[in-house]
Amino acid sequence: MPMRFAYSLAAVVGLAISIVLFQVAFTYFKGQQIERAAARLTLYQNTLASEIRHFGHLPFHLSLDPIVAQTLAGGGEAALDYRLARFAQSAGLDAIYLMDHTGDTISASNAKSPGSFKGQNYAYRPYFQAAQRGELGEFYGIGATTGKPGYFHAIAVRHPAGGRDGVIALKSGLAPLQAAWQNSGDRILLANSDGVILLASDPAWRYRTLAQLNAAQRDRIAASRQFTGQPLDRLSWAIDDEAQTAEIDGDTLFHLRTAALPNSWTLHFFEPMDQSVTNAYLATG
Repeated sequence: MPMRFAYSLAAVVGLAISIVLFQVAFTYFKGQQIERAAARLTLYQNTLASEIRHFGHLPFHLSLDPIVAQTLAGGGEAALDYRLARFAQSAGLDAIYLMDHTGDTISASNAKSPGSFKGQNYAYRPYFQAAQRGELGEFYGIGATTGKPGYFHAIAVRHPAGGRDGVIALKSGLAPLQAAWQNSGDRILLANSDGVILLASDPAWRYRTLAQLNAAQRDRIAASRQFTGQPLDRLSWAIDDEAQTAEIDGDTLFHLRTAALPNSWTLHFFEPMDQSVTNAYLATG
């Protein structure tokens, strides 16, 4: 009996030591993996910020173009349509367009396309309203005319004769950026200030929300037609900030995030725990 007790006690002590060793090893390898993931997150953050700001200066330069001002004052539109089309093509932009003070589009780079912005009114868009207040308007949303998402920049154009100011806007697509995320093998998502997922390495996450939207948020989104046709359902996920983990789609992953982005956006990065767990088991063994 004493010998059997000694064996049982040794087994219990050995198990306890193994558990402690595993926890210590896991914490060590987790720290290493988190550090590498943080470096990846910083890289994605810098690339995203650069992409967003890449065309930020162009509306200002376009607003000073004499042909833009002449068209706003009632000059012919054909010359500006052609000019904007050439510029959009060379810059790799989805569209450039000029609106009058009511929001009606009077000239556009895609004037000859079936989904032309010309003749459309975008006064309800936040970027138009910001430009009319004298600010640089910035906005991400699904195109009301094309149905394609993009990032919009806009700025006021002064009427040459002292009339009502117009707004020049451009739209750039972020699809290549999302494609790069999907091809990287990393799990990453970008959410706006309302918690709506704008871009994601997993297409199924896009236009879901990190938390339930309240009535005021849904009304504001509907008024700007930011995500027309999207139900904006909540993403199936839960986070543990203390453990730096998140459970998403049934998987428990390391989770890092940064809010050091324009527009109060947040970038979330997820890293599988398998490597740390495997290394910890090997070290314990």
